Amino acid sequence: MECCRDGAVLLDADQEQPTHVDEVFFKWRFYHEPFQPSRHTPLIHLEWAVNGCDSGGPRGNPRDCAHIEYDVVKAPAGTPADKATHTVTSHFQLRDMLAEDCDSLGDEYCASARVAEARGGKVRLIMAGGHCPSPAWP
Repeated sequence: MECCRDGAVLLDADQEQPTHVDEVFFKWRFYHEPFQPSRHTPLIHLEWAVNGCDSGGPRGNPRDCAHIEYDVVKAPAGTPADKATHTVTSHFQLRDMLAEDCDSLGDEYCASARVAEARGGKVRLIMAGGHCPSPAWP
């Protein structure tokens, strides 16, 4: 679980930061069984941020980024709410989320282009999802 590293604030510069500190607890339960190649498929988590970088990929990817958030441009004063529309578009290919080569034993996000190419350049998509930030009000 990760959101904001200690000390990070998700407020605009002109917003007052509250003085209280939240204390959050998580309870996790993990189930494990020995890996069996005939029953299990290794999965690699790939993630692309709309600001044009790989936000969850392997070390060594030249398009890697640590900060995936972006600022929505504020509509000009007086713009009706139904006209205050912000559109962001990002174009990418699967290759943009791969490192040329990486060590799957030392990098939990290893997604190697070399390995993918050796397997015919194909991947099997298991799940795709989007990140939806909170609304930006005019």
